[in-house]
Amino acid sequence: AENASAIEALSSEVTELGTLFDEVAQMVADDGSRIGEIASGLESAASRTRAARDELLKATNRPDGGCAIS
Repeated sequence: AENASAIEALSSEVTELGTLFDEVAQMVADDGSRIGEIASGLESAASRTRAARDELLKATNRPDGGCAIS
């Protein structure tokens, strides 16, 4: 009877541990998704910044002093 009780308690603890691992796995997956979104946003910002820099360089190299309006 004591062995059966110990086995039941251990089984319950293992089940609880499995639930905790599932929760941690979900948190990691959620964080990974957020990190992906942040990385994508950073890549987009970097691309737009490079494009803006290129446009500024073009403007400063125009013979009319950078004024696009004639």
